[in-house]
Amino acid sequence: MSCPTAQRLGTFLDEIGAQNVVHLGSYNCREQRGNSIVSEHGYGLAIDIAEIDGASVLDDWTSDDSKGKVLKKAYQTACEYFSNVLTPDSNAAHRNHFHFDNGLGFGCLSLKDE
Repeated sequence: MSCPTAQRLGTFLDEIGAQNVVHLGSYNCREQRGNSIVSEHGYGLAIDIAEIDGASVLDDWTSDDSKGKVLKKAYQTACEYFSNVLTPDSNAAHRNHFHFDNGLGFGCLSLKDE
């Protein structure tokens, strides 16, 4: 992971008070799914996070309980630190994780219920 992305990630995790994070990886030299453009993972600018403090993106994203609230807070806060934040609401490829990156992008997509 690039230094600027690692610094933003660290500050983001501190802000949300995360104690335990499960990630699916960061650097991966590959193309984006469905086209020939190099993924932000290929530049060390992205990370995929599956779980934060026991709240699973796959299982708890749509929940209104405390785990769901942890994930919604993480999403909203991530929008302040990353240029792209993808969630299960973005597409099926992100059903089980958040994608955060600092590459060129579109910013945060709104939550369905906002």
